[in-house]
Amino acid sequence: FSSRRRHTRLQGDWSSDVCSSDLRTLTPDESGSLVLFDQAAGMTFNLPAPQVGLWYEFAVKVTITSNSAKVLTDAATSFLVGGIGLQNSGATTGQFFAANGTSHRSVNGNGSTTGGIIGDRYRVTCISSTLWQVDGIMNQTGTAATPFATS
Repeated sequence: FSSRRRHTRLQGDWSSDVCSSDLRTLTPDESGSLVLFDQAAGMTFNLPAPQVGLWYEFAVKVTITSNSAKVLTDAATSFLVGGIGLQNSGATTGQFFAANGTSHRSVNGNGSTTGGIIGDRYRVTCISSTLWQVDGIMNQTGTAATPFATS
């Protein structure tokens, strides 16, 4: 057994020992995993309770056509800080959106203006007992809007 951290891929069509659903709570044991949004109907991944050093990388494998590709903190007292750059998939423009660290609790890709398009990739890292730092790049179409929300 290697002492290196094991990296697992979590997907919407998990093996039979883990229930597949549109809502999934990640565990601390899955820290360091690549988490794939692979359902066009969208999915929500809830982060575990904050523990400094936990991190998860998220990637959109299938463009969202309904609902959203969503990552949500575990409680109303856990927030997101940092930011995500949105690049327009049909132009050469981009815009940066910041998570405020005081009310933003989720990243939401709707399949158009807020991301959720194949190729999106971002990382969420726990930096304190109440804060998750987010950074990454998402694709968007139309007029860009913030992917951050309060729930």
